[in-house]
Amino acid sequence: MSQPSDDAAARRHLRRGACVIAPLLLAAAAIYGRIISRRRWEGREPVKGYGHAFPKRAKVRSEALKGAAAKWVPFEARAHPDGPTKLWGTTQRPYPTGAWWTNLVVGGPSSTGDGLGAAEATPYAVSVLPDRGVVLSYGDLLVANASLTLGAAADLVVTMREGFEERRVEAWDDLTMTMRLEGPKKKGSRPRIDALFARGSPYVTFRVDGATPAFSSDAMIADLYAVDAPSNASGITSCAAFPACAAASLKGDCCPQPSGVAHPCCDGHLGDQGPPEVF
Repeated sequence: MSQPSDDAAARRHLRRGACVIAPLLLAAAAIYGRIISRRRWEGREPVKGYGHAFPKRAKVRSEALKGAAAKWVPFEARAHPDGPTKLWGTTQRPYPTGAWWTNLVVGGPSSTGDGLGAAEATPYAVSVLPDRGVVLSYGDLLVANASLTLGAAADLVVTMREGFEERRVEAWDDLTMTMRLEGPKKKGSRPRIDALFARGSPYVTFRVDGATPAFSSDAMIADLYAVDAPSNASGITSCAAFPACAAASLKGDCCPQPSGVAHPCCDGHLGDQGPPEVF
């Protein structure tokens, strides 16, 4: 006849145990969630973490690891081996390490922040090399049995005759980046060239300030030089005689055209790069 009373006593003990264990489990879950959810992000206000929940244990572990801050985590703080260099220029933190152009400041064969890598600006691969300058390449597709490799050749190289000593990022946004090349300082000023790369654009813009630009190519380009565009008063009408018209691959007469209308390229502007006949 004692069985019912024993069962009732067992249930009472279970209820009492649950009342004690449940709060402990909730407290443990809260502390654990607090530890794993807190992070110290650079530039933010300090937040409480492991060291606040277990100050004595954190201090012991921090001292053992030689250098960790007990108020944060019980691990030794270490700096990244490839820290930001002068190539980042005016870029402010947080650094856009996922941007399309970061190979120009962090990439390269040695992977030590030397910026010797190539960035895919599309349609060009661009590099800014200390021994050459701005290197533009259409890219050559190298096909093998087990791989496809996009090789970069120096189709066009732009630099300054004075030679440049420094290069750095001058400005950037989501689609563009400007890299500045500066030459040796003379009479209080330094020659410089700003190269503006725009992803997806077939144009690269160079702004020259006090420098003498120099061009070269590993492709089948013998030389590059500037010429004065003849005026319409010269009586020459051929498209080939006007650099802007020739650059637009226009044929026949442009200045004026057979219709009597002069193409915009006659004034040195590419303008409409369509057929030479304009009505």
